[in-house]
Amino acid sequence: MRRVVWPEQRSLSETPRALPALGSLAPSSSLQTIRFMSYNIHHAQGIDGEVDLNRIAAVLNAARPDVVLLTEVDTFWRRSGFQDQARMLAQALGVPYAIAVDTLVRRNPYDAGWGGVARYGLALLSRYPVTAARATPLPVSLGQEPRAALTADIQFREGVDVRVIGVHLGLSQEDRLEQVDTLLSLTREWDSHRVLMGDFNAVLDSPELQLLLGGANELPPPPE
Repeated sequence: MRRVVWPEQRSLSETPRALPALGSLAPSSSLQTIRFMSYNIHHAQGIDGEVDLNRIAAVLNAARPDVVLLTEVDTFWRRSGFQDQARMLAQALGVPYAIAVDTLVRRNPYDAGWGGVARYGLALLSRYPVTAARATPLPVSLGQEPRAALTADIQFREGVDVRVIGVHLGLSQEDRLEQVDTLLSLTREWDSHRVLMGDFNAVLDSPELQLLLGGANELPPPPE
């Protein structure tokens, strides 16, 4: 799995290393239908308080997405049993490409164990090749959780690439409005197929989402 480190904004120009897939699951889609999914897994903790990554894997396998953005993903946190959750879910789903963006990093013994590093953030899993990826910091108010956008270029066939932008927006509307400005700039960088998905922490008729959607429940058109 290739990890995009935030806030260093280290850009990846090479194709991420493929994870060993379990089985030989073909993409669910034809060239006309590609299944995207966004899922806030809350570090695999359910409403019953139990941390169970197998339940998350079962949901993913039932949905069979071609590309899935996961938010609130743990890597080696004590609270989730020191699991590498993105890697484990990629293997459970049988997808060969995985990208992760860390928005929080902890090195204290309580979270990470002695000498460990606990990471938390976004992950994107794909059945199709990820040819490039990068992390873009999103603006946040003082004292708020760091946020970032994960941008990945996915090749669905020769000459057909889709830019996927994955996000988990902030808890305050003030922050989200500023974060949407950054997202609009990111969507305008790509003049072909684009998909924006994630946990927006807002309802459809909120000012921030209406700004993002241009008031028309769809992304602004690509530049001429």
